[in-house]
Amino acid sequence: MSYDLIGLQGNLSTAFANTILDHLTNKVDYTNEDLYLALFLTACTDTTPGTEVSGSSYARVKIPGANPGGGQPYWASASSRASILAGGDVEFPVATLSGYTVTHIGFYNAASGGTYLGWGVLDTPRVIGVNERFSIPLGTLSISIPTTP
Repeated sequence: MSYDLIGLQGNLSTAFANTILDHLTNKVDYTNEDLYLALFLTACTDTTPGTEVSGSSYARVKIPGANPGGGQPYWASASSRASILAGGDVEFPVATLSGYTVTHIGFYNAASGGTYLGWGVLDTPRVIGVNERFSIPLGTLSISIPTTP
């Protein structure tokens, strides 16, 4: 799978890809998990996350599930191009003590700790100064599975 965010390309972690394959071949049951977006200061790989932002009021952001609060679905239905689009903004807390430069994003199944699910690299690192926030606007975060044309 890949993650499409303006200027972003990435992969599933090896561990999560193995879980999906085991589920598809009926070796294990898979239960939908919470999904949290994390920000990184250094490169991620399929097996190892980079250095996650810390301090300055940073916290991972939970991506809503199917119907947050019983309202409209956050994720649109998968399209014919094996892609699903996030239906809302993703906003991290405002940096309060010091700024940082985001080079990668990652997905986890918990607000802290948890299982590393995948990553993406920004084409251009984003500098977040004091009193600024990292945000992903509506319509720019999608998850897709590459298919042959």
